[in-house]
Amino acid sequence: MVEDEAFSRSLIRRATNTELSLGSLEAIAEMRQRLDELEMKAVRSAREKGATVEDIAEALGLTPQAIYHRLRSGDHPAKRGRPKGSTR
Repeated sequence: MVEDEAFSRSLIRRATNTELSLGSLEAIAEMRQRLDELEMKAVRSAREKGATVEDIAEALGLTPQAIYHRLRSGDHPAKRGRPKGSTR
């Protein structure tokens, strides 16, 4: 993924076109995944540059424990749901 193309106009249009609700939801999921990837990249970069877990947590509006968990496990919010195609 080229970072400049993370949110193309086409993707944004699809996400905001709620008349095509399933297409909109798919675009939103794609955006969420890209944001999660960018977030983890930024968190790791901030840590490498000396930011504390508390600083990062405050910037993201999360608890330090949530940041520790994400750093340890490589956890992304998108990974917390059921896998695509799974049933209840």
